[in-house]
Amino acid sequence: MVMERKIDEPSQGEKENRIFISDRLLHALDDCAHKTATLVVAPTGYGKTVAVRSFCESANQPVIWVNIYDKNPFHVWGRFCRMLFPDPAVAGQFEKWPFPSEGAQRINFVARFGEVLEKGPVIIVFDDYQLIQTPQIGEFFQYITREFATKFHLIIISQKQITDTEALDFATGKINRITSEDLRLGKEDFSEYLKIYGIELDQIENKADLEALYDKSEGWISMIYISVLNYLRTGKSDTSADMEHLVTRVIYESCSKNTRHFLSFLMGIQDFTKEQADFFNGGEDSLPYLTELLENHAFIRYDQESGLYHIHTIFMNCIHKQFQKLSMVEKCVRYERMAEYYIMEHDYSKAMAWYEMAGNYEGVLSTIELFDTIGAQNEDRELFIRCFDQCPVSMFEDYPLSLILFMWRFFNYGERERLDRCRELFEQIIPQIRLAKEDKDYLWKAYYFFLSQNAYNDMDQMLYYLKKACEYSKKELPGIDRYVPRNFGNPSVLHMLYRENTPEEMLHKLTVQLEVFHEQGFHSLDGILQLAKAEITYYRADFDQAEILCHEALRQFRIHDLVCYEISVYYLLAQISYMRGDMDAIKKYLAEMISVILKRGSDNSPLAYTVDMCEAFFFVNVNYPEYLGEWIGDFDHTPSEIMPQTEAYSYMLRASIALHHEKYRQVLSYKDLFLSSLKNNRSEFTKGAFYLIFASASASLGKIREAKDYIRQCAEHVGFWPVMLYARYGKWMMQPLQELADEDERFKEVINVCRTMSTINKNLCQKGFGGIFPTLTERENDIAILAMDGLSNKQIAAQLFISENTVKSSMKNIFSKLGISSRRDLLKVAQVGTCGI
Repeated sequence: MVMERKIDEPSQGEKENRIFISDRLLHALDDCAHKTATLVVAPTGYGKTVAVRSFCESANQPVIWVNIYDKNPFHVWGRFCRMLFPDPAVAGQFEKWPFPSEGAQRINFVARFGEVLEKGPVIIVFDDYQLIQTPQIGEFFQYITREFATKFHLIIISQKQITDTEALDFATGKINRITSEDLRLGKEDFSEYLKIYGIELDQIENKADLEALYDKSEGWISMIYISVLNYLRTGKSDTSADMEHLVTRVIYESCSKNTRHFLSFLMGIQDFTKEQADFFNGGEDSLPYLTELLENHAFIRYDQESGLYHIHTIFMNCIHKQFQKLSMVEKCVRYERMAEYYIMEHDYSKAMAWYEMAGNYEGVLSTIELFDTIGAQNEDRELFIRCFDQCPVSMFEDYPLSLILFMWRFFNYGERERLDRCRELFEQIIPQIRLAKEDKDYLWKAYYFFLSQNAYNDMDQMLYYLKKACEYSKKELPGIDRYVPRNFGNPSVLHMLYRENTPEEMLHKLTVQLEVFHEQGFHSLDGILQLAKAEITYYRADFDQAEILCHEALRQFRIHDLVCYEISVYYLLAQISYMRGDMDAIKKYLAEMISVILKRGSDNSPLAYTVDMCEAFFFVNVNYPEYLGEWIGDFDHTPSEIMPQTEAYSYMLRASIALHHEKYRQVLSYKDLFLSSLKNNRSEFTKGAFYLIFASASASLGKIREAKDYIRQCAEHVGFWPVMLYARYGKWMMQPLQELADEDERFKEVINVCRTMSTINKNLCQKGFGGIFPTLTERENDIAILAMDGLSNKQIAAQLFISENTVKSSMKNIFSKLGISSRRDLLKVAQVGTCGI
């Protein structure tokens, strides 16, 4: 079927900016201005991006456009942060965690985002969202659109249907949806579209060919565009060719040989500058090739404001397919060029990935030695594991430092078997390789220092390896960098270090360790001894002395900027305030913890989860705070940001939360999981706490004998000196404690403290929160009020950003506390105002 060309092909200048927006699409885009969020969903080639760019250009507002290229949320989040926050220091703070999902993280982001929006409304676009859409990211969008509904417009462009928009719709109340039907060109639009190429319908003799061309395109604008280009260049209409073949023939094959060679080096980067293009072109000027591409078609675009060239996904797919025809040798040359580019950009994780694709493990190891961190949250864990497993052993002889960097990561990942293999390899290689004594001594020092940290809470081993490290090089000790907290996110020194014997013996060992550090001029752990003493004093119920020691520890930590331990001090001060019944002080210290995170930005995402755990303690005791991380209630999932060394502590607090929710059988069913979390990082103090939790659950189920056995096991592990540890769980197990007190007088003191805690708890619950229903927690008040307004459990969950199960559980507690049996009774109780404890 042939459609003869009746006019000359337009000049190159006339081909620029050939954008056509139908009236139907213009109307759909106009609705964007009146809505909080816009979802543009259609397959590739329907002109989604062109349409949204047209809207953004006419909106006269700043635009933050995030192109998504892969499934890694860290990459997307990093690009978003760099575009949102022009200050590299601020952007760098946030890049360490993707799409903040927990309390402290969100508070930090909202504060900074609010500063950006003070300058005026902005438009935020996420293009090719289908590559990364997850519940976590969707929920983040719900959160920010609710917080800043009138101050920015969110546009999500996706090739596939977005799975969960109901909650976003409910959160914003205003969603504009643009579908393939809005984007598709009708026959009348097709005629107008042809006119911008100078093609008038009355000039076409064979109207049937034109009809066939439109039918073939199905109104798909990219298909129409490429068909028109084919017609302009050949004078023929080929309705038998599909999109892929037309793009290859009309676009790719029309490029010069040199331009096609240039394109083969761009197969891994869709947005780039002229300088970056020059790099991929071997340092030669790439402008002739870029000019040729821009003049011949619209599948590559140049943004003058940003200085970026962008290759359309359809054309990029064509480039990828042509790339696959290259020999493996030619591919590897391009993989390595890509790796060199990312090294130049200081993105060593991506450089590693490209070297791995090239099979260049020498490049992998040399890149690892460039890392300035022993482990950041945005690193690709699986990439490090693969590279270690696949790298030839002989190569480590030339890059021995990489072995130590692998060790740190496997320690952080909890990969014990690989860590042991790494150690064996290091000890085998180092004596054999030829190195200057100074360099070899430094490696041994770095190795033994790592082993001292790897021992974690075995203070005898830690001290032994620390002394070994000090026997070697005079170079500064390799420290744990700022991306890994010194306490590994554990807010309690006792839960970190206490293994056996007495508290006094633990303090003695800690004192000796610090003396060794001081001999090396290493003072950055000063204050930890005072904190350990403060905790021990607290657990012996001497709160005044514990507070004095806390403030001394805090002074030391501030001198050396030890943020992780500052949080630990505030946590202990809040616990002391709890024993004094001072709710205002509790709130103040919890706010100080969050403030520490905000001041340091996002350098340390594990610490945000540390704060969540600290707040969880008070949620257990006095139903504080208003917001509690969803992860805390999920035993089957622990966020990857929580380091293995702290996993057991997180389970301990989460089990306490489950007790609070009366999930006694669930706690006991997870017993093996809880105890197995102590396998690699033994902590007798945490184990003792677990046994008390099991005792509490058993006693609540009427299993008094089992409860007494668990309490005895706790005493075997930590003794009787931590009175507060026993008292913390006393409200669930007074009966077994009273029976044990008849057998052992040491439990009598525990019972007395338990009773004191019970009184304090009731008083704090009474004065901690106000609201329509004073006997309810603040969260329960919120749920009750929404229930009074007629919202369903699902709607309440969306409004408060909690799970539907949490709403159901809370409604059960609300009915129980208020002595009612239906939602209709809520209004009566609110009107009468009779809510006794």
